[in-house]
Amino acid sequence: MSELVNSINKHEFIHVYPGSNLFIFESDDSFLYSRLITGNYPDITKIIPEEFMTEVVASRSKLLQSIERANLLASQWKHNNVSFSLTNESKIQLKSTASEIGQITEKLAFLEVKGDTSVKISFDGKFFAEALKSMSEELVSLSFGGSLKPIIIKPYNKKSTIHLISPVRAS
Repeated sequence: MSELVNSINKHEFIHVYPGSNLFIFESDDSFLYSRLITGNYPDITKIIPEEFMTEVVASRSKLLQSIERANLLASQWKHNNVSFSLTNESKIQLKSTASEIGQITEKLAFLEVKGDTSVKISFDGKFFAEALKSMSEELVSLSFGGSLKPIIIKPYNKKSTIHLISPVRAS
């Protein structure tokens, strides 16, 4: 619909021709075809893990700021890789590296941790930042199943929104 709105004059009359799986929109000088895609939507419940090795609660705004700083260097590399780990000082460590430029390391205090504290995982920092930007709650829960399993990001103590970030293999 946004393509239709962008391609017509506001005062133009539009003819709409509906079909069983097709709509045709006709104006004075153009046609727009829109087709309904049929089929079953994949069952996403199977890709969301239910058990985790580690759960961390942190400030969404502070985590977002740290991720965005780590992304400054990560964006210089082709995959935007950011590494996440928990330190012995009870902090989250975010790190990105570009061989020609250097390395950024961010450390951020977390509010709570449950489970294994030896978490080390790499992910696309832009995806992680976008997930955090879409939430309005100040506290977020990060759940980890292992270094090659997805990260689940959701508002703390709420199930209204769930973001799944796939890890990347880091050398």
